[in-house]
Amino acid sequence: MASRYSLRMRLVSLGLAATATPVLATLLISLWGSHRASQVGRSALEAAADSELTRIVEAASEQARLSADLLAQRATATLSLAADRIAMAGGVALDKETTVPWTAIHQVDGTRREVVLPRLNLASTWLGQEHEFGASIVVPIVDEIARATGDTATIFQRMEDGAMLRVATSVKSKEGRRAIGTFIPASSPVVVEVTAGRTFVGRAFVVDRYYMSAYSPLRDASGTLIGMLYVGTPETQATQPLRKRLLAQKVHESGQVVVLHAKGDLAGTYALSPGGTDDGKNAMDTTDIDGRHVVREIVETARGLAPGQYGRVRYAMRDPRTDTPRIEVARFAYFEPWDWIICARAYEDEFLAGATSFEGILARISWTQGWTALGAAVLAATAFLGLSSSINRSLDRVGATLIDSSDRVANSAHGITESSNDLATNASSQAAALEESSASLEELSAMVRENAGHAQSAKTAANSARLATEKCAGEMTQMADAMKSIEASSAEVARIVRTIDEIAFQTNILALNAAVEAARAGEAGA
Repeated sequence: MASRYSLRMRLVSLGLAATATPVLATLLISLWGSHRASQVGRSALEAAADSELTRIVEAASEQARLSADLLAQRATATLSLAADRIAMAGGVALDKETTVPWTAIHQVDGTRREVVLPRLNLASTWLGQEHEFGASIVVPIVDEIARATGDTATIFQRMEDGAMLRVATSVKSKEGRRAIGTFIPASSPVVVEVTAGRTFVGRAFVVDRYYMSAYSPLRDASGTLIGMLYVGTPETQATQPLRKRLLAQKVHESGQVVVLHAKGDLAGTYALSPGGTDDGKNAMDTTDIDGRHVVREIVETARGLAPGQYGRVRYAMRDPRTDTPRIEVARFAYFEPWDWIICARAYEDEFLAGATSFEGILARISWTQGWTALGAAVLAATAFLGLSSSINRSLDRVGATLIDSSDRVANSAHGITESSNDLATNASSQAAALEESSASLEELSAMVRENAGHAQSAKTAANSARLATEKCAGEMTQMADAMKSIEASSAEVARIVRTIDEIAFQTNILALNAAVEAARAGEAGA
């Protein structure tokens, strides 16, 4: 029963293996193909997302470049207008006969020092020391430029150490007054450029903030550098149209474009924050959910980017709308003229939504294939169980037949055993008889040999008798003939005896072998 059960299990196992192996192989190949397709699809979507983020950053950088060019052109035009107004008014000159005391304030670190400078006149009129704004207060040139263009303007007077002091300006201080008395140190890139006789156009720090500005030398009638002329617009105001466009830029569903500063005291400060609500806020210490300083990493990487190069960072942040962790990917570039890190960022799951959907479809296909394979295995098991039962029934019938035949063979073997025992007994008896016959033949052989000896003696006696008597020659001749016949008969007898002797020897050998084999066979032979 155990062997039949084992046979049935082997048949079922064989059937399941024969069915499941190709099904499993097909399923594994399909799963591998699905996994590979998922990887390829995800990689393609990631590449497409990176490409889209890069395209947005590239477009924003190009817009910034165009805006910078337009602002530079406008600043240059306004600067030319201011220079023309000064020229039309008679130019500037120093009244060395009259001096004016000033409390010069460093515009960056706020340090103060007292200086005395000659009056700076427009033609023959002193520009004054006007600190306040008002409808009735008009400072030549600078207020005219402000009314005509909306830009700020400043006339600087050069100090002995080369620094430039604001003596007339429409730039406001933090207190809302005119920022006269503040100065730009001689080491400033602006002053260095102007002192070299060139015009500076670009982003510059003015009093307490950055402006899109233009500076040019101011010379007296002899060509001596006595100051410089400035026009400009606050950076936030100048870049407002671009900032609005960037704020309106959608990156997937909830991504956005942000702008950070990279250098100086403003490093990590938002020039453009999400929704514009945190503009001017420093985000340098912002960390993701793993404690990673993401903004610091972006700033440090951006500083090393050349034009046309883009950085990438991937990090986990909490979605402020749901307070759940989400992976965010950002691409960024550095626009050095404005010290802007233009960054486009979006949640990874948004631009991988297609991959997630595709993976869901592949998962459903895989589950379907798995259930199909399981169903095939169950059907195969059921079929092979039935087949094994049928085979077992056939084997039972064959086994019964074999048992019956085995019984018959056993009975026949028993009869053969008894016959073998009888044959062994008869062989033993025959061997004994053969031994007796062999002994009789030995005796007969001895007698024949003795007769041969007697015949030889008789022959000798006859010869002697023939030699002794010639009288009896005839009789002796007959006797000799008779003896020859006897000799021939004796020889024939001797030959027969030898033959019998050989037969007896062979018979003896056969009998001995039969006895040995019978003795060996014993019960095992039966």
